[in-house]
Amino acid sequence: MIWEKYLVLLELKNKKMTNRILIVFTIAIFSLTSCVGYKRMGDLTMISNRNVNSSQEYVLLERDVEIKIKTKEKDFMEIAIDKAVGSVEGGEYMMNSKLFLKKNSKKFKIIGDVWGIKPDK
Repeated sequence: MIWEKYLVLLELKNKKMTNRILIVFTIAIFSLTSCVGYKRMGDLTMISNRNVNSSQEYVLLERDVEIKIKTKEKDFMEIAIDKAVGSVEGGEYMMNSKLFLKKNSKKFKIIGDVWGIKPDK
């Protein structure tokens, strides 16, 4: 009789502990997954930080250039565009660009095709 009551109490405590563990685990998973990935801000057909000469003939220099930056500056997009275009010799602007921002707004990623003047070799 006493053992039966003790076993019932143990089962109740184990269920409560199991429920607490599940709740804590669920909260931890949701909090970790919400901070991990980049959020897509949008797509741009053409993006540049300087004037593009319409009489100049530009060529595709490199496809799918990807630049990630981590900054607290307000002009993070301008910094990323400059790095992406500057990473390819002769680069002038980007086309077919995809912009991404981390949830914490300190990391920015840009992917796109760099166009520019073909360098002489």
